[in-house]
Amino acid sequence: LMPPIPPWEQAAPPGGAATAPAPAAPEGAISNEDLVALLKQREAARASRDWYMSDQLRTTLESRGVTVIDARRGSGMTVGSWTTTDGRSGVTTGPDYFAPPPAGMAAQGGGMAPPPYGGPPAGGPPAPGA
Repeated sequence: LMPPIPPWEQAAPPGGAATAPAPAAPEGAISNEDLVALLKQREAARASRDWYMSDQLRTTLESRGVTVIDARRGSGMTVGSWTTTDGRSGVTTGPDYFAPPPAGMAAQGGGMAPPPYGGPPAGGPPAPGA
């Protein structure tokens, strides 16, 4: 008997290309289903301004290896992001929680780059030799 052909080596179904399955979570990591369920619950808690529940869900996510970076008012970020210790990432609002975070958001840093340093503050003393 021949061994079964792995799905990634099988021909595409008639009339269309084969769709790749979502990458499975590594053994011991939070499953994609559990991750989405917790993110949905947290999104609902934030929408209803239930900050206690939102914080509890964030703590649960962190205990399962998920770092959540929320959008901050006035920062220019319109959507938050999340990353897992195994490298998966996405956004904190649905329906597609596995969409890539918007450009300009640091994967682990939580938002925008820090302001540049090195020059005198505005209205401060002139630089030496100026």
